[in-house]
Amino acid sequence: MELSACVKMPNFPQLCRDRLSPTWQNSCSDDQAVCLAMVQSCLGLHHVQNIKLLDRYAIRFSLWDGLALATHDDDQLTRLVVFAHAFCVRIHLVQSGPQKIGFILSRRNPLSESHTENHQTPTQLKAMIDRIDAISFECEPEPTSSP
Repeated sequence: MELSACVKMPNFPQLCRDRLSPTWQNSCSDDQAVCLAMVQSCLGLHHVQNIKLLDRYAIRFSLWDGLALATHDDDQLTRLVVFAHAFCVRIHLVQSGPQKIGFILSRRNPLSESHTENHQTPTQLKAMIDRIDAISFECEPEPTSSP
């Protein structure tokens, strides 16, 4: 079953919790389990620093800013965005320590119609990318030189 369908299942938080180490399984809420499983699937929990459980909905962690946080193929930032859409998790970038970038992740409700509670699915993300890709620019291709 596709991840976007699993996210909508009532037992999805438990499926996420089962993927975590016993330490995390016993100390986090369902929403935090989804966020932690997303980070584990995308980056690996062993690659992030200062993981903290915030309230009962969110987690916070930091990454060194030199760890390929740019938007190019298969880098961490692009992967985080795509995984966030797949897991229905909202990401906030926040200040962290020197040469670190902080992240706050909170689970969104995949069944809600509310814009503030829901999150775009991967299909909706792809549709947005297709709309952006269809933007037409008036430009001439560079002439090719012939030998």
